Amino acid sequence: MPVKNAAAWLGESIRSIQKQSYDNWELVAVEDHSSDDSLSILHSFSQSDPAITYYQNSADGIIPALRLALTKTTGDFITRMDADDRMPPNKLEVLIEKAVQNREALTTGLVKYFCDEGEVSSGYLEYEKWLNDTVANEKFTENMFRECVVASPNWLISKEHLEKLKIFERLIYPEDYHMILLLWRAGVEFQSVNEVTHLWREHPKRTSRNSTHYQQKAFFDLKVAFFLDNVLEENDQLVIFGSGKKAKLAKQVLTKKEVNYLQLDLKGNENIYHYSTLAKIENPKILIAVYPPENERMQIEGFLQSHNLEKGRHFWFL
Repeated sequence: MPVKNAAAWLGESIRSIQKQSYDNWELVAVEDHSSDDSLSILHSFSQSDPAITYYQNSADGIIPALRLALTKTTGDFITRMDADDRMPPNKLEVLIEKAVQNREALTTGLVKYFCDEGEVSSGYLEYEKWLNDTVANEKFTENMFRECVVASPNWLISKEHLEKLKIFERLIYPEDYHMILLLWRAGVEFQSVNEVTHLWREHPKRTSRNSTHYQQKAFFDLKVAFFLDNVLEENDQLVIFGSGKKAKLAKQVLTKKEVNYLQLDLKGNENIYHYSTLAKIENPKILIAVYPPENERMQIEGFLQSHNLEKGRHFWFL
């Protein structure tokens, strides 16, 4: 558990771990130079519960905190917990039961947002719905470049896998997404349980809301570059479908890396081809830089499938 200025929620978060129906756990917390009472709260819990230890981050940020925490763990399986969230009482039990059936896989579950005051925003509810649909139906590969397909504090994997693949040693920000991309590229299977295994707190001080590491541009920089390095092959023709903000973000990465591409759209103009020209393109790999309502998405997918193109193999939504 990386901890930074989480005093307002930290006690509640730790108590949700202590109340787990599965009791063979240890909590390794890394305090990341907080300016509030986080350190004293960790100290108090560690004094009263031998299953809880904490360390001071020797560097700054979540990535070095995760690296340090991993070196201090003694268990066979690792999960990450965020200091402002809560675990449902059966989270560890449910994930462990599934994980031991296939120790080579990453195991995840559903999420539910909650808010201390007021209602959860519509944007977070939409993301919750999309993420839970992806997880419940195990549509990980086909959605891999849309968003992070596994919630950052809602996975469990063997420590042996993390260490053997040197995942934490290779992380860059946004680290939660990069971890999932690296595991996917390494061929690790993703499996899910159809239960809520994480309670995600929405509040204005969330790191994901305030750090540039987790803004849209950072995600595009990461996922487009990863796609180029790990999915696009020498004989493939890269195609960007769309011309809005997402297309511009993707094109910035392509221009920086000096990668040639074709751009298609519904209308077409001097620099953008009409989508009907797709039939003339050999070996296309398509990044769809729009995400319209479901009926329009199905039309796009139907058009691409009519050209023998498969979602998650030949085209992905960004």
